[in-house]
Amino acid sequence: MFTLNEYEKYKNHYVPNARLIRVEKKRCKWNPNTEQFDFKSYSNYAISFNKSGRLMHVYASKGLWNEGKIDKIIFLYNKKNRPVTLLKFNLKSQILNYTLNLHYDSHNRIIQEIMEFENSGSYENYIHKYSDGNHTVLCHQDYYELTTDIVKEKINSKGKVIEQKIYRFGGHVSLFEKYIYSSDGKLLYCFSLDEESKVSSETQYNGNFETIIDRKDSNSISVDETQTQYNNKGHWVKKCTIRNGSLKFIEERSIKYYD
Repeated sequence: MFTLNEYEKYKNHYVPNARLIRVEKKRCKWNPNTEQFDFKSYSNYAISFNKSGRLMHVYASKGLWNEGKIDKIIFLYNKKNRPVTLLKFNLKSQILNYTLNLHYDSHNRIIQEIMEFENSGSYENYIHKYSDGNHTVLCHQDYYELTTDIVKEKINSKGKVIEQKIYRFGGHVSLFEKYIYSSDGKLLYCFSLDEESKVSSETQYNGNFETIIDRKDSNSISVDETQTQYNNKGHWVKKCTIRNGSLKFIEERSIKYYD
């Protein structure tokens, strides 16, 4: 579904005059036997933009770059520069996986998404409803003849999501989070809750530091620190996440510019 996929994440990587941005994420785990870190690539993608900064294509691969496992997504836009059609297919076989068509209201909010699967001919129809600071998404799957709520959000006066529930198709909550922001819109706290609305974990954001407190069992605390490297244009090219003094994640980004 468009609102739950990674479109915003891809788009937000854009920097002025970028033509192609490639990102690789790795998990890092200390191996006591070799006394070295083991690195496991778990997310790779390349993002292309036109000269005006419009996101055009995404090449995504879970794990190592392997031509047979790379998906390509093409974005088509309307006159208001809003994406209206997404085409996803396997890069090697050129087989189309699905087509996603998006429809908007007069406020440029998504009101309907229709995902058509090429192989089966089936579809999923997502309906978005907005009222009094609430956003609800319902999904109808034609192959199950099932309609259910899958997302419920509460939004503040500044357009920030302050509460989000995501449901599995069985009706069980798979994600329940609440968010607190500063007066200038920066995220300060994220609370994860269980189905009984009890806080299971709390994340505090302070600059390059994230403090994660496990409220469910041990009340343990872990601190993530982000160390960032930049290129000569001032754009970040490497981020290392240190958790309680140990390297946990590496995110590397290469940028090709039009100049």
